[in-house]
Amino acid sequence: MPTAKHNFLERLFTIKKSLYIPNVIDGLPTQTDHNNIARLLRNGLAVVGFVALEDFIKNRTIEILKEVSTSFISFNNLTEDLQYHTTVEVLKSILRIASYQNTKSDKISFIQHETKIISSSLDTAYDLNSYSFGYNNSNITSDEIKKILNSFNIADPWRKMTLLSSTIGLTSLPLDNSFKNAASRRHTAAHNTASTIPIQDLYQYIQEAIAIALTFDALISIAKIKLIHENSNFISKTITIDNNSINLSFVKYENNKWKYKRKGKTKAIKTDIDKTTLLSSVRPIAQSNNECLIIYDESNNIIDWQT
Repeated sequence: MPTAKHNFLERLFTIKKSLYIPNVIDGLPTQTDHNNIARLLRNGLAVVGFVALEDFIKNRTIEILKEVSTSFISFNNLTEDLQYHTTVEVLKSILRIASYQNTKSDKISFIQHETKIISSSLDTAYDLNSYSFGYNNSNITSDEIKKILNSFNIADPWRKMTLLSSTIGLTSLPLDNSFKNAASRRHTAAHNTASTIPIQDLYQYIQEAIAIALTFDALISIAKIKLIHENSNFISKTITIDNNSINLSFVKYENNKWKYKRKGKTKAIKTDIDKTTLLSSVRPIAQSNNECLIIYDESNNIIDWQT
């Protein structure tokens, strides 16, 4: 089954390829029909691009919640915010989604199923409801992303995401502003038929969306590990999660070889002329060290990562 990250990257890279198709690029001012079509196509790409990021945030969070609930940690040893959002706050989302069910019977069945998941928190073996984060409104906001990471004891998450993005070399611009701009662009493109989305904005969004998704994933993944394996210190906030908590490593193409390096180290740990061979050997190493392994193509563009 494809992961949240797989689906996100597939959609994002399809959008990126679409930006090079002549149909989305403005022609001469006299080419009115062509330019009108290009404008509408770019508007559609702006909407789809933002939805891809929204879906990643929601579905990656669901994956993390599943990993937490299937670990040995008891519900009472989760952070207070995580307990609260997966039992109390989730009810708002459940009621909202239930309103879209076709019949009263469908509504009853849906509510019964979802509240049964919530009540499982009383048991040794429990589930965390998939609607706990990201479903309270029609679109995800920057505050919702902040709430998700706050629930995993990550304070000031947007600043930490931005610092991590800068360290990786993606962008040093505030990522919360990037997200808000993308949300505004999506809203304008969806609701204003006369709107014009510059193609350069879409090129830039590809980079920003990867930065937001990657840094969100890196932070929530390391927080999940700390929550499960170092619970008492994590709950008491003796352990803090920030951009420096992430063990970054990279697979890059340099001097006609693929190299596996760690942040701050000039010497490669492993090299190979074949990327697939190198990845098969370094993925387990990175996983055992809780590294965020970032994978590049030959043009030094990020095409994948592992947390």
